[in-house]
Amino acid sequence: MKYDQSSYTISLRSIWPYGRGYRTNDGNISHHWWFCVKLGKFMMSDDIINGINNKTIPDNEKFIKMDYVDITKLEIDYLQMKNRTDLIELCLSKGENNFDIEFNKMIDYFPELKKQYYKYETAMLYRNAEEWCKKNGISYKCDTSL
Repeated sequence: MKYDQSSYTISLRSIWPYGRGYRTNDGNISHHWWFCVKLGKFMMSDDIINGINNKTIPDNEKFIKMDYVDITKLEIDYLQMKNRTDLIELCLSKGENNFDIEFNKMIDYFPELKKQYYKYETAMLYRNAEEWCKKNGISYKCDTSL
């Protein structure tokens, strides 16, 4: 579906962080970012619900859910690409739902791996943002550097 976005052009650099999806204790993805078409900005689902209930947001406003990247899967995929199954096992030792926490603790001990991972994560989130804009007919600009 195409939306009227004549009043704004989104910078991919400004929106890619909204695509992070983290697992909750029950293993589901926690992701709460929605794009308000009229305002051209992202809002959290709780803020939207409260705004509609308080009548500060019209109940006919259009919102588009931001597609997310499963960060746990991304971290595992990255370690697999680096042939570091030992680190995957280490992070999984406290349970799959704690993988993100263990990954962030562990990666601090490997500065080069950490630097490369964050470049990889940024590139994947940037790609996700671009695909989301294309899919929803939202005007965007590609930033020259990540």
